[in-house]
Amino acid sequence: MVPLMSMIRYAAAVDLDIPMRLVCASSRFDNSFYHRELTDLAEQYPWLEVVHTFTRDSSDVRATHHRRIDHEMVADAVAEQLPRRVYICGPPAMVEDVQGWLGELGVEPTRVRVEKYD
Repeated sequence: MVPLMSMIRYAAAVDLDIPMRLVCASSRFDNSFYHRELTDLAEQYPWLEVVHTFTRDSSDVRATHHRRIDHEMVADAVAEQLPRRVYICGPPAMVEDVQGWLGELGVEPTRVRVEKYD
């Protein structure tokens, strides 16, 4: 999440107008990294969309989804337009699943960067 947040902060600082969509999975809003800052940035910059998915708080309306990241969620994230670049950060199994789903959806593997952690 740290590298992604750095990219978002940079884009805001230099006023880039490049559409960014961040799909952020966590157990609940308060456990979501940078949740307050991301909320403020998304309100301030129309090019930034933050999509939350919560796995342990099915009643929180701030989440677009209430489950782990899955194929349907990834398909929704790229449905409007295939991204020029994708950055995936997370546990190895999730990263590998998302990479595979993106490939099935037509995203070239050379456009995908990953960071896996345990």
